[in-house]
Amino acid sequence: MTGPDAFDDAKPASAVPGANRADHSTSEQEEFLAAIERYRRLYHRPFPTWSEILEVAAALGYRKAARATRGRRSF
Repeated sequence: MTGPDAFDDAKPASAVPGANRADHSTSEQEEFLAAIERYRRLYHRPFPTWSEILEVAAALGYRKAARATRGRRSF
């Protein structure tokens, strides 16, 4: 189905996990997003690669955590 009715069955944003996260952002999230935005502008990269995003995170001091323990989400 195409056209204006193509997404009539789509879930409302409130039903999509994480859809309203901008309303509840933390200072860490704001710092990360600002760093990504600075990177995008500095290097003229509207869509940074995952490797570039990891570089930005590392520059902010983020490091890989110890292996997840039972009961914690691990990807």
